[in-house]
Amino acid sequence: MNKEISKMVIEKLNLEIKLSVNMMIIACLVFVFVLVMTPILVKLMHTLTSSIQNYAIEASLKSEQLIIEKQRSDSLLYQMLPKSVAQQLKRNKTVNAEYYEQVTLFFSDIVGFTNISAASTPLQVVAFLNELYRFFDDTLDHYDVYKVETIGDAYMVVSSAVAGVVGNKMPRYCLFGDTVNTASRMESHGLPNRIHISVSTNTLLMKLRGFTTERRGLVEVKGKGQMETFWLLSTERPLRSLTQASTKNLPDVTKNTVLSTNGLDTSRPTSTTSHSQMAWGDDKITT
Repeated sequence: MNKEISKMVIEKLNLEIKLSVNMMIIACLVFVFVLVMTPILVKLMHTLTSSIQNYAIEASLKSEQLIIEKQRSDSLLYQMLPKSVAQQLKRNKTVNAEYYEQVTLFFSDIVGFTNISAASTPLQVVAFLNELYRFFDDTLDHYDVYKVETIGDAYMVVSSAVAGVVGNKMPRYCLFGDTVNTASRMESHGLPNRIHISVSTNTLLMKLRGFTTERRGLVEVKGKGQMETFWLLSTERPLRSLTQASTKNLPDVTKNTVLSTNGLDTSRPTSTTSHSQMAWGDDKITT
């Protein structure tokens, strides 16, 4: 009886010892596995983290580049069309023509531009116009006006109106109406370094006060007959103009022309390089 009990105890102890040894072996194997895999896992995590960081940085840079490109494309679009019109076109909306009772149109032209071009190289002409129009554009930023277009040495600006868009493949900002023709005739019948205005513009300026004008008299205007026109001489109003330092980079041929930002000749220069005209549309205009 005692022998059987002893035998059972010994067998049970052997079994417990065997299980303990197996557990120890498994624990050792797990420890070795963890010891080996930990550096690998750390390396993988470091690589993965670095990749995520690099991807995030690259995505951020790409996003910034896309924003810059979008701003650049929007800037180019806003140079072609008014902002409100461009935004409607970007949303695939139809831009309907609009009708205005009263607008201001401005035309300017460089006197003797043909002779200047003939005496200059093409690159000089381009540089000259680029600097001149850059100055004009910077000046217009101070006013609620929109540059409609530039054709060679001609510069057209409109205020208090937005134009309709003509065309689908190459949309163009256009103004229509008798006022456009009147303003153009003021420019073509003007004199160097004089601001030629219509009677409606003169009437408005007299109501506003602070402007000095001079009656030019009756002028024979094509398609209009005789029209009474005026010269705009000066203003007592403060001009939101650029500083004199802003003109230092302009070509010499433009330094003595009318450069005040609202087209008012306050310095009375003697150069015959440029003349400017303005017409206020008392008639209706379709845009």
